[in-house]
Amino acid sequence: EEINLKGYALPLTVNLGLLAAVQSADCDTRLTTEVSKPASSTGTFARMAEGAHFMRFASAAYGSALMLVFGLIPTRTKEQMALPMETLEKECICEHTGVAAADVLKLETESLDLTGNASCLRHIVLADHAHKAIVLALRGTASLSDVVHDAVAHAESFCGGRAHSGMAAMARSVWSEAGDSVVCALKKNPGYELVVTGHSLGAGTSGLLVILLFHLRNDKDDALPPPPPPSVKLRGFCFAPPPVFAPLDKAPNNAIPAISAFVYGDDCVPFLSVRAGRELFAAAHGVDEAAAAMAGKDVLRTVTGQIAPAPVLATCAHARVAALPVKEATVELLMPAATFMWMRPVVVAAGEAKKFDAVECDTAKVAEAVLGGIPLGIRMLADHMTGGYEAALNAIGRQTA
Repeated sequence: EEINLKGYALPLTVNLGLLAAVQSADCDTRLTTEVSKPASSTGTFARMAEGAHFMRFASAAYGSALMLVFGLIPTRTKEQMALPMETLEKECICEHTGVAAADVLKLETESLDLTGNASCLRHIVLADHAHKAIVLALRGTASLSDVVHDAVAHAESFCGGRAHSGMAAMARSVWSEAGDSVVCALKKNPGYELVVTGHSLGAGTSGLLVILLFHLRNDKDDALPPPPPPSVKLRGFCFAPPPVFAPLDKAPNNAIPAISAFVYGDDCVPFLSVRAGRELFAAAHGVDEAAAAMAGKDVLRTVTGQIAPAPVLATCAHARVAALPVKEATVELLMPAATFMWMRPVVVAAGEAKKFDAVECDTAKVAEAVLGGIPLGIRMLADHMTGGYEAALNAIGRQTA
């Protein structure tokens, strides 16, 4: 009943355009004043620099074909394309991450794999000697089986809290498949840390895998390989992670602080949840009701940004969201990090190099601050792509060097 697509006076697309205009005035102010702080500390800059480095590993997990599609690596020559697939995969992965071919320890990418593996997410294990890390990189959504796991969105018990059931299953299956290789690599490289990273589906699964490994240090599971010992530092770098775990304070000790999360531009994926869906349609009903008293030309001018949204639009949208009944059985999942870095492009003069800024946001507070639950924008899908994340992280690294 809450998601009634036929109960609007105006087309839904117009109402979402009105809501996007309201968000740009209402939510942006709340985000910058209530739930975020500028990324200005030395520690934050260091985390951004590390993020730029490990984002390349997250991209590499997609495999050579998709890296070409994303524009992350140059077009291959005829000679390169004639190479055996595994050789080409390694060459492209090494080129993008900077590791040697001998340091690609496990390769499960299967470029242009449209079917996927229903039992285990594609992944790679690499030795990153420059950063003294063994990296386990998980692929994002790239196959039909990946889409199925994205869509399985109900929550189940997981490591003290509740987690996205599809990605929780993937976290367990990845460790079942890769755990022995990872632990063996760590034994051969004493003093190295373990970094788990991924983008999109890979990010959500990476976050849950970090939580799982901290859990396994205290609660052994005979069905899974043992985790790295407590002497091994364990961290996660999650790019565009969807909401996958709650409540954050129920995760094993030190798990959530070990995870760094990053969001770029208008990417909507980190905000997609059951609660957000309910709030989005409720807010759309609110602006639809308010727009009934507006002249048609003012509705159009508001949607196109020619005039500021009338205050009544925000008032009605907030009222409809506030009136939503509480769903006792609904668990509000969050990105698997206490805070996340939200990177956005900065408007520059014609001819100037692209610039970006970043703010550090409180994950739980942002989920509550966005009117309609999901930030709306013309680039809400395009900004989810890996290229935007790499460009923003690399540029911020140069700006702060």
